[in-house]
Amino acid sequence: MKLIQTFSILIFILSLSVSLLASDDVRPYIEPDMVFIKGGTFQMGQTDIARPVHQVTLSDFYIGKYEVTNKEYVLFDPTHENPGDDLPVVKITWDEACAYCQWLSEKTGKTYRLPTEAEWEYACRAGTTTEYYWGTEMDDEFCWYFGNSGGKVHPVARGSRINSDSMI
Repeated sequence: MKLIQTFSILIFILSLSVSLLASDDVRPYIEPDMVFIKGGTFQMGQTDIARPVHQVTLSDFYIGKYEVTNKEYVLFDPTHENPGDDLPVVKITWDEACAYCQWLSEKTGKTYRLPTEAEWEYACRAGTTTEYYWGTEMDDEFCWYFGNSGGKVHPVARGSRINSDSMI
């Protein structure tokens, strides 16, 4: 699916399931805004990129409304390079992302995890069957990607057309 082409950096988003945990850690944290995604069935993949296209059925889940920012992540790992509080976290490993989810779970008493590839694609599609949730052609007003990012990481948008509430 062309959504894969639209991201030139690893975007770090959380999924959530609820459980109770205890924590002795006194570091502050920022609890992320989560969005409920009703489960369903969709065609995952794209014929010219991710083959084969196949049917996937998902249960209900929660996903982060926004990417995890440096401001949030450095509360977990103060040694992580922070080029800007409102920039999405980049240059971390899968294991570091999982450790952040575990830490946040312990801090909040809720279980945070990384979304599966299928959950990510389903959430990105937003119930549409087009290549992008906004239609069939790339539109610079809806996302940052190789063609419009200028080779830079951009701030996590909150309220602009990119990542706005209208997308969810």
